[in-house]
Amino acid sequence: MGAIAAGASLVIIRDFSASRFWEQAVKYGVTQFNFIGAVGRMLMARSDAEFNPQHKIRAMNGAGIPEADYKAFVSRFKIPYVIDGYGLTECPRVCQIPIGEAVKMGSMGLPSKHPAIEFTKMKIVDDNGGELPPGGTGELVVKSPVMMRGYFRDPEKTKEAIRDGWFYTGDYAYKNEGGYYYFVDRKKDIIRRRGENISAREVETVINENPKVVEAAVIAVPSELGEDEVMACIALKPGINMTPEEVVLWCKERLARFKVPRYVQLRDRFPKTATQRTQKNVIKEEKDLLTKAHDMEAFKKSLKI
Repeated sequence: MGAIAAGASLVIIRDFSASRFWEQAVKYGVTQFNFIGAVGRMLMARSDAEFNPQHKIRAMNGAGIPEADYKAFVSRFKIPYVIDGYGLTECPRVCQIPIGEAVKMGSMGLPSKHPAIEFTKMKIVDDNGGELPPGGTGELVVKSPVMMRGYFRDPEKTKEAIRDGWFYTGDYAYKNEGGYYYFVDRKKDIIRRRGENISAREVETVINENPKVVEAAVIAVPSELGEDEVMACIALKPGINMTPEEVVLWCKERLARFKVPRYVQLRDRFPKTATQRTQKNVIKEEKDLLTKAHDMEAFKKSLKI
């Protein structure tokens, strides 16, 4: 959509390849690209020998960009503008950090604007649809002229998602006093453990900061006490070893006690969509999910967590 509006050329690659990315960027004269979190981590994990400094990329657009990734793309890959934002298939590019403004780490920015027409509207609502004040966490709802009209041949799902012209995203977020929005997690990815709500994304972000980790996927698994337990599935960098105890200790120093994973599963790779998104639903359906994981409950108790 952005390329069409700008009268620019759009380059579509059949399959993403981290090893060929910089070569392709130079070949096609790419000046801007969009990416999701896993793509950023994959590029960072590659050898410097594959990087081509002759690229012309001036801006990259992502979502939930960790500070380490941001610094790497600016300094190591020489990309001036690393732009965090938020969008959905149903409503693309809802908001972003304005280009040229001070970076606010962890924020997905301000509502997108258009020079000629009213564009994105956003608000945070409670379970009854009432708007919450700044600082209150609730569901993000949006309005935009580029929002979908509805789900194909699914009027019931459309009616559920679009109410009074507002699209209910299914994502938890909050807004600060300055009007900047912050993503918390998908409603379906919130883990309920012993009366506490845990954001899977928050735990993933902490684990992904470990230099040994390529990617983490945190999911809820059943607890014998009811509700959920936290499981961290982790893919390590090639040739790197990490023990489940290291994972627990890393999390212990950076998370509240109730957020530290009980189960740790170390694996080579994750099931992915065509756009390299991790398929948590597929992971949850694996029959040997728990048998291939390390139960760290006894170790956590020895650490009094």
